[in-house]
Amino acid sequence: MKAIYLYSDRGTTPIDFFMPTLKQKAESLGWSGYELFSDGWDDPQDWNMMVDYATHKTNRLTDVILLNVERWHGKPTLAEEELGSLMNQGVILHLCQGFLPEVKHGHMSVRLFDMIRAFDYYQEVMSLKTREGMRHKKGGRLPFGLKWENGIAINDENFPTVQRVMDMSKRGLSVPEISTATRLPQSKVRTIIRAWRDRLIRKD
Repeated sequence: MKAIYLYSDRGTTPIDFFMPTLKQKAESLGWSGYELFSDGWDDPQDWNMMVDYATHKTNRLTDVILLNVERWHGKPTLAEEELGSLMNQGVILHLCQGFLPEVKHGHMSVRLFDMIRAFDYYQEVMSLKTREGMRHKKGGRLPFGLKWENGIAINDENFPTVQRVMDMSKRGLSVPEISTATRLPQSKVRTIIRAWRDRLIRKD
């Protein structure tokens, strides 16, 4: 099995924002399919679930694409434990950011851990974070339910849907229940709730 793993300590930006870079990497490796794992968002499966596949008998994990190694920033010991365990099982790591595009067990793993300690690749990581932040600023991509008009964020035609989702969420309905009631995918419901739970609902 081939996998993509994403990590965020905030999860405020939808996973879809990062997927073009990861999909491009998968395509460059000739992958025809993969499983998505993440930490920091409600879905999908997490790191521990992915690691379980490293010893799976019929669907063994062979390769993992990592956007970067943010999960282990400032934690070289944890990196050696978690990444080292994967590589000891023969799993190959593929990094989108950094100067080590492919890492196998051996001297390349040593270089990977040195990179984590040195953070030499921070400039690339921060560049992505800057672009991520731009989408939250004026002129960037707005949350579902808002649009730009003359430089001002206003409610759009989807705003009633946002109100309905947030109302049901506040009443304690689960994501699957809201999804069924609104006919929205569960992933879309989660995205709306994440974007709007700390935002003052605007009134027309």
